[in-house]
Amino acid sequence: MQVFPHGEGQSRFVWIHDVQPDDLAVPMGAAMRHGLTIFNRRWRLAGSAGSPFSSP
Repeated sequence: MQVFPHGEGQSRFVWIHDVQPDDLAVPMGAAMRHGLTIFNRRWRLAGSAGSPFSSP
């Protein structure tokens, strides 16, 4: 995971996960999509509350 500056007051979040063997790509992709859903939900909830990584 990396975060890069992206315009005024914005960031770009990059999450790359290389999987070996290829047989694990499908379940790992599903896990990454699930993780992204949770990350996105937490980030949106924290938008008005400050840091997205603080306790709810």
